[in-house]
Amino acid sequence: YEHASFFQSYPVLFLFLWQFGGLGIYIFNWDHFFVCFMRTLPYWIPIVSASSMLCCTWDVEYRLITLSNYVSRNFEDALHHVGSCLFLRDYIVKAGLRSLQRGRGFRTKAGMGISIQDIVQEIENLETQGKLKDAKPDIHDNHFWMSEIIYVLNHPDERSVSFRFWFRIYRCYTILMLSFLIGLWLSTQWRHDLNRNHPVGGWKRSWLNAEDRLGSLIA
Repeated sequence: YEHASFFQSYPVLFLFLWQFGGLGIYIFNWDHFFVCFMRTLPYWIPIVSASSMLCCTWDVEYRLITLSNYVSRNFEDALHHVGSCLFLRDYIVKAGLRSLQRGRGFRTKAGMGISIQDIVQEIENLETQGKLKDAKPDIHDNHFWMSEIIYVLNHPDERSVSFRFWFRIYRCYTILMLSFLIGLWLSTQWRHDLNRNHPVGGWKRSWLNAEDRLGSLIA
């Protein structure tokens, strides 16, 4: 396939145009350039980081490895790997999962590999019975059904246990960061209302006073 180069893609050009427009804050306040730059530095760091990652990962075709190249490097490993792989549509896997849940269910305390083998066997049974002819992808499906295999089942194997452990840490971190960002948003809104002499009282004022005390301690 062919795709546009990095600097010829319209979304990328729009991204750079938007960044260029953001430089106006320095042009219209040139006397305080350094102060403005230091205040807006947290804004530019993620912009530059995201742009760099986008540029480095833009050429997907270059990073892909063809089957012929993979086989030519190590034929024996490629033969074993390809022979043990299963290529199935996502809605086929979902149909096998739902059929297995309605039927005999998953085996208790089985590893991830055993559960996948059970799903594949159930798909083969459905194919033999001709029940997969009406299976079609559902573009409006917003249910994370794959989590029922990866996270819900209590797989005792080491990789599954390790995944659940680190996923819990990641989920707690995500909730903590979202709470922190929501707190910053609310604090900014209340501070803006206070500076405009709008009434801010109760626990909101106590929140802002606590922020002022924390800021004085850090300063």
